[in-house]
Amino acid sequence: MSEEIRRYYDQQVVQEAGITGAGLVWFMGRDHLSPSYVNRDEIALNAGLWRLGASERCLNLFQAMGIRDNELVLDVGSGIGGPGRDLQAAFNSQIVGINLSLNQLISLRQLSRLANPDNPSYTSVINADVQALPLTPTSFDHAFSINVFYHIPNPDLAIAEISRVLKGDGRFGLDDWFLTDQASDRTIDTLRLKWSTSPQGFHRFSQITNLMRQHGLRVTWTFDYTYEAAAFLTEERFGRVFDQQVRSRLIEVFPRLYQYPGYQPAHAVLAADQLREDILYMGEVYRNGQVVYRQLLVEKF
Repeated sequence: MSEEIRRYYDQQVVQEAGITGAGLVWFMGRDHLSPSYVNRDEIALNAGLWRLGASERCLNLFQAMGIRDNELVLDVGSGIGGPGRDLQAAFNSQIVGINLSLNQLISLRQLSRLANPDNPSYTSVINADVQALPLTPTSFDHAFSINVFYHIPNPDLAIAEISRVLKGDGRFGLDDWFLTDQASDRTIDTLRLKWSTSPQGFHRFSQITNLMRQHGLRVTWTFDYTYEAAAFLTEERFGRVFDQQVRSRLIEVFPRLYQYPGYQPAHAVLAADQLREDILYMGEVYRNGQVVYRQLLVEKF
């Protein structure tokens, strides 16, 4: 299953027309694959600032974690490293990134050097699976994971590994979307089809918090973005901005990101429209209470 996730993200890295990265990196403007759930008009109605909304959300979590200068922090599922660059700029931390996709780690290195040539954000990166971390016990002051857990097939293994590598008073910050106990089987199947590379799909919030306790991690703080996400992801807000500011650019860019035999120009139109539908679907399940988007801060005890 980890190999399937790796293939999903391990796409060709491109640098063309100011776009760098793999997958949907364009969506956050070269830096973030994580969604913007800040619904203030100045950000929500300007697609060029959606990347700033994602940064604001990540920094909210880092501030709650109480990270200090020069502490060693593990980025679990680092992707192309946008949150880590935000963290390093704000707190001057030493960051180690771990990720299944080698191509994403190559992008991370390139983008980190571009952002800060004299002091790249990541001290090292490791191409490995979070469910089996090749790291020594109690070696990190803190760890964080942004929008990754819904791809992890076995969160039990992942949480056990994160707890193992944290120091005795270490903190783990988790930012992700979760099923509620109201989620129907149909919703779970739809989410798996639209978004998750894991056969289990999204995980229930109650399941994750129970696993935290089982592996010596105590939840000390939560922040809920569900209301903002539900208000933003509507036809009137996200849909209109997408149509006016994003759709035509996507249709232009998709052929450069996805190059495969039999590609036709019409495929880019289908891909853009499918993405629009999938994102608006998330707004629907946020509003009907079947999914939440939350940040968790847990401490090792």
